Amino acid sequence: MSKNINHIIPASGKATRLSGIPKFLLPIPNMNNLISFHLSLSENSKNFKNINIATNSSFYEIINNLEGLNSFKKLQAIEVLNTKTMNETINHFRYIDSEYFLLTMPDTFFTDREIIKKMIHEIETDQSLDCVLGLWNIKESQRIKVGQCKIKDNIVVEVIDKNPKYRFKHLWGSVLFRKSLWDFIDSNDPHIGYSFNPAIQSGLKVGYAIASGHYYDCGTIEEYWDMVREIKF
Repeated sequence: MSKNINHIIPASGKATRLSGIPKFLLPIPNMNNLISFHLSLSENSKNFKNINIATNSSFYEIINNLEGLNSFKKLQAIEVLNTKTMNETINHFRYIDSEYFLLTMPDTFFTDREIIKKMIHEIETDQSLDCVLGLWNIKESQRIKVGQCKIKDNIVVEVIDKNPKYRFKHLWGSVLFRKSLWDFIDSNDPHIGYSFNPAIQSGLKVGYAIASGHYYDCGTIEEYWDMVREIKF
């Protein structure tokens, strides 16, 4: 059974530690660039209705003129939103007529191409879930820059953002959610990770799917090169 999912890709960040270029343009060996990778996650799946990219006025022409962009038939729009936070950007899409929403961050890369299918399977199997997080095993160097997830009784019960003192096993890296999560996505918060704890405390049920392989936040040169070495070699 196909699902009605809208894929949201917020693409406005600069890689300040990588000469300030748009993060989504970082090249991937044999795969063009990061934003093309994220578009491909939903383009060939019957579960997805549309893809929406949100960017700022500085990056619009860059994205609009990317080679091969026309091949992504589910790309509904490239929205120009000069917003202050990721959550403010995400909230622009809250009234789209979709059953589910997938959020992926185009400054990241992961080697498990099946994780989105796993997330869809979880939310389809358990109708009580309001949200499913894609989880990866944390590398020690990532604790200071990711959201760590505490799991209990097969659900996520707490998310701790960028705190190396916590020793949870998994980080979250992608989000599939129902409309019920919109009430907890505050535009004043920096990103959607701040929405999970209020949602959990209010009774929403957050499930998860565990990915194989690795997850890379490509905003630093060290992690970007880690990703390149894994793919190429």
